Amino acid sequence: MFTMKKFATLAMTGFLACSILACGEDKECDEATEDCDNPSSSSSAGTVPTPPGSGPWTLSDLTGSGWTKTGTIEVGGTGAIGSFLDIDGTITATGAGDFKTWKVGEASAHANEIDLVYDGTNIFSITGCKASCSASYKSAISTSTNVQGFLPITSNIGPGTAACSIHSAVPGLPGSTIINNYVVAERSTYYIATSDGARAIILVGKKTGAEKVELHIGYLYAPSGCSN
Repeated sequence: MFTMKKFATLAMTGFLACSILACGEDKECDEATEDCDNPSSSSSAGTVPTPPGSGPWTLSDLTGSGWTKTGTIEVGGTGAIGSFLDIDGTITATGAGDFKTWKVGEASAHANEIDLVYDGTNIFSITGCKASCSASYKSAISTSTNVQGFLPITSNIGPGTAACSIHSAVPGLPGSTIINNYVVAERSTYYIATSDGARAIILVGKKTGAEKVELHIGYLYAPSGCSN
């Protein structure tokens, strides 16, 4: 069925099939080291500045309006916790359903649904994971055709910014510097255009040990519903 969600996905293909964005300073494309006409070719890593305040984000910090769904999910590398996150999961336009994770042995069957990969230290796009993840992680997403990248956004966008305001401020235009992985730290923030064309803000919450991390997510099912 050709749903509105699939239409949004197709509409975004001309920009980025799946852009992933994180807080930081804007950077110019360096033609000496990057293919500026094909930004997804870059596989550099980035750092995310910690915003004012103390301690990890909590779900109660996510005060921006207009999200279809907000919630918390843990990602990690072992046991019952999956390392591969599908932000869209089973979420519908009414906000029913939830986010979805898979473990290494489960991920290959869902390779084109995965929006990001967490290996216990870094958060990766599919492109970044294919370049830098361990062998088992690379194998799990080897068949994925998702084209993703982290794009820096201005630091005044945060958990209190309305969903459509963020969507308007972060167009994900080609030509920007692409960063395909970030070292994950408590209280860092990311903004994502998912593999299904939706949008989400991710706040990094409490990290436990070397692997498990809590993610607080605001999810926008249909960015096409925003006025921009």
